Amino acid sequence: RLSREEKTARRASLEEKVSQYLGVTPNISVTFDKQLKLPRREDDDTHPKVTDVSIASQKGVKYFVAADEDGGITAFARNGTYKGRFTVPGKDPVRGLFTSVGTLLYYTARNFGYVNIEGLSAQRVKCHEIT
Repeated sequence: RLSREEKTARRASLEEKVSQYLGVTPNISVTFDKQLKLPRREDDDTHPKVTDVSIASQKGVKYFVAADEDGGITAFARNGTYKGRFTVPGKDPVRGLFTSVGTLLYYTARNFGYVNIEGLSAQRVKCHEIT
């Protein structure tokens, strides 16, 4: 434990300060393992821009899910296998995905709804109060 004088001197010092309560700094390495690609567009053979990525679980099965600027949602199995792609009602660009236990929601500029990964479909929630 530091004395009062040591604490005062430490506060006044311009040196980088390291907490006395922290342990050894960990050394972390990251390696690239898998790559997932969205299917190409049919009209111009390019990939749509990804707007959000999420990990979801439905009926005990885990999926990687990607939303895109064409209003599409693409699902991949846990091992990276392509499951399928579908568009949300309204075909607006999907701005984001929200995951909760067993539930996946999408939202666009004008609507939102539930995503059924098993059935490769999305159901819009009709809310007349939102414009």
